[in-house]
Amino acid sequence: MSELKPKSHDLKVAIVGNGAIGNLLALQCSKINQPYCLLTRDGQSLQVEATDTDQQSVILKPEVSNIESRTDADIIIFPLKAYQILPALVQIKPYLRPSQILVFLHNGMGTLESAGLQVPDASTIMATTSYAGLKTSDNLFRATGTGTTQAGWAQHPKPQAEQSIRSLLDSLLPPLSWQQDILHAVWHKVAINAVINPLTTLHQINNGQLLEQGYAKDIEKICQETAQVMTACGYRVDSITLVRNCLTVAENTARNFSSMNRDVALGKPTEIDFINGYIVSQAEKFGLDVPIHKDLVERIKSQTRAG
Repeated sequence: MSELKPKSHDLKVAIVGNGAIGNLLALQCSKINQPYCLLTRDGQSLQVEATDTDQQSVILKPEVSNIESRTDADIIIFPLKAYQILPALVQIKPYLRPSQILVFLHNGMGTLESAGLQVPDASTIMATTSYAGLKTSDNLFRATGTGTTQAGWAQHPKPQAEQSIRSLLDSLLPPLSWQQDILHAVWHKVAINAVINPLTTLHQINNGQLLEQGYAKDIEKICQETAQVMTACGYRVDSITLVRNCLTVAENTARNFSSMNRDVALGKPTEIDFINGYIVSQAEKFGLDVPIHKDLVERIKSQTRAG
């Protein structure tokens, strides 16, 4: 078992759920001796053997509370699938305090609008990370890749708390890049996911296989449509840049399987509506035609229905 080094922060942390990234955050909290609790639907105690990327293992025995209860946490992190954000927020909403800061940590876009309607007065942060983890059972978790994290205020910023939050997130998922316009960063992440996730799912390949020449034209066409939509939304970018970003991520995560690939393989819902589906919805607002994105959405949904 690994030796833990004390380095806690003043903020009290609550983590919603015990999915892969939730387990990763719990592991990171344990490494820096950061007090935390889990908020789950059943509130039942659990024990997880978590292994980091250096193959060192710790036994996590977190404090667990029901999501439908009050917590004294200063910051509540939602490391969930995009489609899980709203249901979790509806459950926890009656028990939130005005001083608590919410962090939505997920892939895709489209959740902020619904979250803003549910908690219009809450201070919220949006974050995205390229860290990866694999939860093989309720009691086994393995970190599969390190990465970078980007975060920024989504609504009602609290400047007096910003430095503490940035320090905490940088300790949990380093290195942290704090964005004044977090939507710009998330758009670029969506552009990457809109290529890697559906293509690796439909062709049943790992990320690195997208570097093969046979996928070059598909990647280029997807990025051309995405660049059009991003530019219309006020985030001017060219498709060459998006292609380069996609290939860089594919190379850096070559041995990994995308989250959508795994979700379909396991018969779980996907985040397609919050990735390619979001691009389609934004395109419609500007009268843009994105047939490739529409086709990818339908094909992924067909696979999910078939499963």
